[in-house]
Amino acid sequence: MTTPTPPTGRMHTPPVVTADEWEAARQQLLLKEKAQTRARDALAAERRRMPWTPVDKDYTFDGPNGKRTLRDLFDNRRQLIVYRAFFEPGVYGWPEHACRGCSVCGSQTTFTGLEMQSDTFDVNAHLRSVLFSKAARCASSMG
Repeated sequence: MTTPTPPTGRMHTPPVVTADEWEAARQQLLLKEKAQTRARDALAAERRRMPWTPVDKDYTFDGPNGKRTLRDLFDNRRQLIVYRAFFEPGVYGWPEHACRGCSVCGSQTTFTGLEMQSDTFDVNAHLRSVLFSKAARCASSMG
């Protein structure tokens, strides 16, 4: 094993300036940041306007109330959020636990429990996992 060579010379740091000079530099950077935000927002709007394709496959899902179709999951709402939790072989803690990050997202966000319905946003959300029974057990153990 080789020992890293220590850096030579001084550390490169920004110059020290007066408060007025710093404020002028901050205002210039703010203009660039706002331009970048507007560009990102325009790109996101363009993405939302992308054309759609029909769903031709008949999807079915197992849930707490038995089998449901993709249309059923919408529950007469305009939007559907499906969160794919990693709960399968190869994931740390399998088969007793789901992915740590997925578990945190599932228990600490609007996905508390396995289904979230919101009349306010006209959206229905579902947690998708490999086996509903195992995901339900995991969710109930997290409170």
